[in-house]
Amino acid sequence: MKPSILRSIAFIIAVCTQTTHSLIVQISMMKAGTHLGIVLLEKMTGKRMAFIGPHSYAKMLEGKQDVINISPKDFRKQSNLPESRFWINHSPYVEEYAEVLSDPHYQVMFLYRDPRDIVVSLALYIRSKDKEFWPGAQNISLEETITRLIVGGESMHITDHHISKLGIKKMYDAYLPWMKFPNILLIRFEDLVGPRGGGNREAQVRTITAISHHIGQQISYDDAVSYGESIFGTSTLFNKGQIGSWKTYFTPRHIKLFKEHAGQLLIDLGYEHDLDWNGKKPL
Repeated sequence: MKPSILRSIAFIIAVCTQTTHSLIVQISMMKAGTHLGIVLLEKMTGKRMAFIGPHSYAKMLEGKQDVINISPKDFRKQSNLPESRFWINHSPYVEEYAEVLSDPHYQVMFLYRDPRDIVVSLALYIRSKDKEFWPGAQNISLEETITRLIVGGESMHITDHHISKLGIKKMYDAYLPWMKFPNILLIRFEDLVGPRGGGNREAQVRTITAISHHIGQQISYDDAVSYGESIFGTSTLFNKGQIGSWKTYFTPRHIKLFKEHAGQLLIDLGYEHDLDWNGKKPL
């Protein structure tokens, strides 16, 4: 189907299913702080989250899936969420999908994190808390799991979909266009996690305040502090939630491979100024 026809269909879906109230949409990569955002939004708004994911996450990451093929039913669901819910998803960027979210009644935010910490958190997660995610990871060491997540290789299993031969760079690239999406609020995990995760209180307060403004709420400094103290470690999917955890798990080989495969990504995201990092100097 031609892109112009797909855009027309997406527009019709958006118009026919639009709601009269604002809808909060939180987009994030896996292990980039999703649970922090969920808990914060639930406490701040009194609403409950609704997770509606893509019909084929793997194909979207590979750039082979457009918004219409995700599932019109899912689009209708997310557009028709009651005012008591907000929408959480791990959907990579797709042009037609973004066109629908450009409607002003969506309040969109995107959470991102140091790619090195995402690799470590994902490796620990699939080896201990969700062994169905990537069954093959149970047959290799943690060190090798981290290596494969950096460079890509063996297929991973997400529910009933496969992600084949992807490394952290290709996975991250699928989300980067969200960072240039109009009127989106960008949230760094490192700024949201707070002191218990290795961050600092002032950055956390600023970030929580920015989120409240983005969704049309006004909170005090004390409110922001209170929210920040209550969001850490409240999910069964939560691992350690620490900034710089990669320094504990990366070997010299991991560092070398990461620089080769995703070194420029770190620079582009602002996590490093150059490729002269080794895990010993602070972020």
